[in-house]
Amino acid sequence: ETIDLLLSMLGISTVAAIFVPSLVLLIMAKAPQLLIKSSLFFVVGLFLLLSLPGGGALLFLLPAALYAFYGYRIWHRIPFAASNLRTAVTAIRKNSGLILIAYATIAIMVAWVLLWSFSFVTTFCGMVDCVAILTSSDQENQQQRSLLYYDDDTSRTQDDVEDIDEIPLGLSVLLFLLLVSGWWTRWVIINSLHVIVAGTVGTWWFTPLEASSFCSRAIRDSTHRTFTHAFGSICLGSLVMAVLEAIRSSLRRTERRSSGAGLILACLCQCLLSWIARLFQYFNRWAFIFVGLYGYSFVDAGKNVMTLFKSRGWTAIVNDTLIRRVAYLLNTGMGCLVGLLTGLVFTVLGLNDADSNYFFMGFVYGFILGILISSTLMSVVFSAVETVVVCFAEAPNDFERNHPKLCREMSSAWKEAWPNEFKSHSRFSNKLGTKNDDDDSISLGQASAFI
Repeated sequence: ETIDLLLSMLGISTVAAIFVPSLVLLIMAKAPQLLIKSSLFFVVGLFLLLSLPGGGALLFLLPAALYAFYGYRIWHRIPFAASNLRTAVTAIRKNSGLILIAYATIAIMVAWVLLWSFSFVTTFCGMVDCVAILTSSDQENQQQRSLLYYDDDTSRTQDDVEDIDEIPLGLSVLLFLLLVSGWWTRWVIINSLHVIVAGTVGTWWFTPLEASSFCSRAIRDSTHRTFTHAFGSICLGSLVMAVLEAIRSSLRRTERRSSGAGLILACLCQCLLSWIARLFQYFNRWAFIFVGLYGYSFVDAGKNVMTLFKSRGWTAIVNDTLIRRVAYLLNTGMGCLVGLLTGLVFTVLGLNDADSNYFFMGFVYGFILGILISSTLMSVVFSAVETVVVCFAEAPNDFERNHPKLCREMSSAWKEAWPNEFKSHSRFSNKLGTKNDDDDSISLGQASAFI
C-alpha cells in the first residue's frame, strides 16, 4: 500500500508538472483581462468573507473598502496590463523550455538549501560546544574560554559566565559569513533565471525566428551568456542583496535580546533596512533585464534603468503591479484543482480505508504541489512581463515589425490607460510603423550584437 501511495504521488507530480503550466499559460493567453479583474474581486471578496463572523468585521471591512477603491481607481489600466501579460505569455509559449529551466532552478535551490543547512547546523553545534565551555568552571575549560574571547582573563566565576549574553567574536563572524553565503547563492540562482528569461524574450522581440521552439537557440544562447558573460554582474548585484539580508537576520537576533530604548532602535533599524532591501531588490530586477538584453555590466545597467524611466515618463507604468496580483488567484486556483484531482485519484485507486483519510492527505499534497508549480511558472511570467515593458519602451518599432498584432493591441491599450504619455511619445502618436533611428536610445543593431 505504501508503494502504491508513493507511485501515485510520483505519477501525479509528473502529470501536474506538465499539465499545470500548460493550463495556466493557456488561461493567461486567452483571458488576461478576465484574470486581472477576477484577481481584484477575489481579494475584495476574501476580505468580505473574513468579516462575516462578526467579531473582527471592521478589521476586514476597512481593507475591503480600500481595495475596492483602489480597483476603481486603476480600472482603466487593466487593458494595458492585460496586453502586456498576453505578450509575455506568447513569448513563453514560443519558448516553453524556459519552464524546464525554472524546474531545474528549483531543484538546484533545494539542493543548496540542504547543503547550507547541514553546514549551518554543524557550525551551530560547534558553537553550542563552545557555550558549554563558557559555562563550565573547570580550570581546563577556563583556559579554552579565554582563547575564545581572545583575552587572558581566566578568573571569571560561574556567576560571571552566566551573565555572558554574546557569541564569541570568531563564531559571530563565521555565522554572519554563512548567512551571507546562503543568501548570496539564493539570489544568484533567482537572478540567473531572471536574466535567462530576459535574454530569451529579448531575442523573441528582435529576432523571433531564433526563439520559436521548445529548446530554441534563444534559450541556449541566453543560458550560455548568463553563466559566462553576465555572471559577474549577477554575482555583484546578488552580493549586495545577500549582505542586506544577512544584516537583517543579525538585527532580528539583536532585537530579541534588546529592551527599552535598545529595542526601539533595533526595530527602527530593522524597518529601515527592510525598506532598503525591498527597494534594491526592485531596482535589481530591472537592472538585470538590461544585463540579459544587452550585456551591460551591473553598474551600467543600473544607469540605463534610471535614464530610461526618467526620460520617457514610464515611472507610473513601472509601479503598476496589477499583473502580480493575478498570481494569488492562479496559485490558489491551481492548488485547489491539483489537490482535488489528487484526492480523487487516491480514492479511485482504493487507497481510502477506514483507518486513514487518504483523500485529505492527497488534497494537502496536491494543493502544495499545485501552488509550488504555479509559483515557479509565475516567476518566469513576471520576468517576461518586465522584459516586455523595457522592450516596449526601448524598441517599439521592432515590436511592430515582428509582432504587429500584439503591438497594435498594446499600443491601443497604452493610449487608453495613459493618453498624455502616449501623445508625448511621438513614435506612437504619429510615427508608429516608421523607423526613427534617432529616437531609439538602444537600437536593434546594439541588441543584435549581443543577442
